[in-house]
Amino acid sequence: MRNSPNSIMKISAFCLLIIFYTVSCDQDNNTVGADTNGHLINIGFLSAKSGGASHFGLPAFYAYQYATNALAEYYGENVSINSTIMDTQSDKDICLEELMSLKQQGINLVIGPFTSSELSNVREFAKENSMILISPSSVARSISLSNDYIFRMASDDSYQTEAMLQLLNRDNIKSIILIWRDDVWGNDLAGLVKSGFNNIGRVVFDSLKYDPSTEDYTSIIGELVTKSDQMLNNYTASECAIYLLSFNEAESILEKASVSISQLGDIKWYGSSAVSQSSPFLSNLTAAAFAMQVGFLCPIHGLDDNAQDKYTAINSYVESQSGLSANIYSFNTYDALWLAVAASLISDINNPEEFAASLRKTGSSYFGASGRVLFNEAGDRIPKTYDFFGVENANGEYKWIRKAVFNFGTGIVH
Repeated sequence: MRNSPNSIMKISAFCLLIIFYTVSCDQDNNTVGADTNGHLINIGFLSAKSGGASHFGLPAFYAYQYATNALAEYYGENVSINSTIMDTQSDKDICLEELMSLKQQGINLVIGPFTSSELSNVREFAKENSMILISPSSVARSISLSNDYIFRMASDDSYQTEAMLQLLNRDNIKSIILIWRDDVWGNDLAGLVKSGFNNIGRVVFDSLKYDPSTEDYTSIIGELVTKSDQMLNNYTASECAIYLLSFNEAESILEKASVSISQLGDIKWYGSSAVSQSSPFLSNLTAAAFAMQVGFLCPIHGLDDNAQDKYTAINSYVESQSGLSANIYSFNTYDALWLAVAASLISDINNPEEFAASLRKTGSSYFGASGRVLFNEAGDRIPKTYDFFGVENANGEYKWIRKAVFNFGTGIVH
């Protein structure tokens, strides 16, 4: 039987992928050129280099750059990647405009966006136009839907909630004040935390949400002081906590809390995955010192120690280019591009069902900087562990240090 040209292309691509699965790529070549002698793949990248999510979006931008360099050297002339990069400024309306622009350019495969508010805002457009979106960091539970072609390299927040409940239980926290940003991600996660904490017999003593556009947190801290004083009339300090669901405004909130004349420094604080390992947070020395004082622990999708050589190399590149540290969302971005390219070589980008099936298969065989990539029915990452990072002062420099790990297989924090 004679093979068709399409079959030959797929067989060749499969051979490339066999090598792809077994070779580690740590090269730092120049940006991918426009050579079209081989297989050309057009990809859009909705980055978050600026705006509210820039504390993890900017390091991820350099991780994407590192991935394109590594792919260029790895595949050589066999594969060319044409990346169209847009900065959404972490704004949901700008994000939609940029996605529409990508579609007009004939691009159907997109890495991004980064925030859940952005992804929620563009989901219908992407679905109606058969676009594949691979978000490195969106986690809102409400976007965990199976009737689209959206994949998320991070797990939805039901996993984060499970991990945090186990941590709070381990720390014998009986009452919390929940404070969160009033957006899709914050509202989703706050709802999960409230129901979950009550279900294990603990008390959400009070709650407080704020507008994400807020710049002055004086009144918010004033309310938090009043609420915490009331909570401390009913529980001991060791049984109480502040649970903060925020983006990079966490540094301003903790800075304000540190200078308030109150008992906010006497009780434990917890944060979220959107703050964990944030480099800008550490640059605020007042906030960092307060975080260390109150044992501020933040959860994030767990690192796989078996991938340490890969994520260490990416982090070195990101630090050299930006002065910022990479985190799991940076590594997710790196892996997302590798997976997108691999799936593109064995399927048609313009056939979303075929491409989605290839992406799932590719992820299950691939071991990258963020570890194995297994997706559930909704296209969300299935985690093995969650890490908890806290702030420490090491030789006069504040750093994020992994303090604990929650294992979903055992259900234990250690």
